[in-house]
Amino acid sequence: MYYLSSRKKKLAKKLFFMALTAVSIVIGVTVLTALMLGYSFNFNGTEGHVERIGILQVDSKPNGAEVYLNNQRHSTNTRARIAPIEGDYNLRIQKENYRTWQKQVKVKGGEITWVAYPRLIPNKLSPQSVLDLPKTLADALPSGSSRRYALLENATNPTVNIAFIDRDTPEFKSVSMPDSSYDKAGLGNFKLYLWSGNERYVVLKHIRANNPIEWLILDTEKPEESVNINQAFGIDNINEVVFGDYGGSQLYALIDGKVRNLDISNKTISSPLVDNVNNFSLYGDGYILFVQDNPNSKTRKFGYIRKGFKEPRIIKTLPLEAGKKAFMDVDKYYDRFYFLVSNGNQAWLYGSKSLFYGLPSDNKNDRLDLSEISKFSMNQEIISVNVTENGQLATVQDGKSFSTYNLESTLQSSTQIKPNVSGEAQKLRYLDTYMLWGDNNGTLRTYEFDGENQNDLLPVIAKFDATISPSGKYLYCINKNSSGDYQFVRIQLLDI
Repeated sequence: MYYLSSRKKKLAKKLFFMALTAVSIVIGVTVLTALMLGYSFNFNGTEGHVERIGILQVDSKPNGAEVYLNNQRHSTNTRARIAPIEGDYNLRIQKENYRTWQKQVKVKGGEITWVAYPRLIPNKLSPQSVLDLPKTLADALPSGSSRRYALLENATNPTVNIAFIDRDTPEFKSVSMPDSSYDKAGLGNFKLYLWSGNERYVVLKHIRANNPIEWLILDTEKPEESVNINQAFGIDNINEVVFGDYGGSQLYALIDGKVRNLDISNKTISSPLVDNVNNFSLYGDGYILFVQDNPNSKTRKFGYIRKGFKEPRIIKTLPLEAGKKAFMDVDKYYDRFYFLVSNGNQAWLYGSKSLFYGLPSDNKNDRLDLSEISKFSMNQEIISVNVTENGQLATVQDGKSFSTYNLESTLQSSTQIKPNVSGEAQKLRYLDTYMLWGDNNGTLRTYEFDGENQNDLLPVIAKFDATISPSGKYLYCINKNSSGDYQFVRIQLLDI
């Protein structure tokens, strides 16, 4: 009996410890899961309660700025990582000799909220003239990376002055189209149109009074190898061109409503890839985004195609609004593609299913499964749509206002645009992924994507584009001096 009782006690003790271990594991897993989901346990004296926290990641240009959350100074400067209780906060960033930046932000429990885009503006801005320009200045165009800035100093002369602005002291180089490469007898006006991805080539339009537009590719390294696209391919009615590759050897052109591929190196032209095209653009690795008008069916189709497709991939069909503009853009945010399409005064943002590779092919079994994310209803006809290169922001403009949907915060904002000198509608342009600029009565005004933190910087001639140098140190633009002559100027944004 003694041994039996002892065995029972040992078994009971073993079962007790097993149960205790199991309960401890359950409690530990529960607590760990709660912590992973952003919950914390706040004990205050004899009372305690559970709170859910999030992560607020804050950075700025320049960094090293003080961070305040609801007027409470955070212990570290930007770059700062803060773990507040979920909720709405007033975030303020300030640094000596710079204008204060602030915004309402929402922190979600268990999630990271990134505010890494604030660009602080110096209190004192002193425009510096980099180059004096003639009164005949006709056009100006920064390259895609803002390493170079093209200046066309006379509309009747295809000589381009290239400014290399990726250095503290800009350098300049003048290059011209060879006389034999364009129609001198029917001389008209030239206009800068497009840079190639490698920033070697510049496309110019030669607009002639009674003849079709000439499209010219200026080789800035070997001007003698510049190309007249019309002459090279024996075609006249070119409405629009985009480079099809980084190196500038491929073009896509809109010719009589049809998009074709032009191989500059081999002087070959493809059969039409898609027809009845209203406008088109290029995305990623050779995807042609297009708006297709079909008067017979009174429909307007939005889609994409690339070389090798047997037929276009249509993502949306809407009623054709005669005389109304329509646009389309797309980019990827995490594992989903987001399409922004506009028709007249309205625009829609659609998201695909999770796609870890590129856009689906023309195989109908390769599905997109689009769903509507947001709708934009503007007061005026839409003149521009844009999905930022990082895919986070979708912006629609109508010339009097702009509206942005932020895919990270799932918030949509609307902002009225300050009038330009003439009071006409204007299209804001991008300085970086999160900042746009426009003409505020002759002054360059910046807007963040949601309309917050507007700043007036310096006088500007808004028909010429502005840009920020690759380092972010300088902002370049065109304005006039006291004598009324144009000048290429810059202001310093960062002390680096």
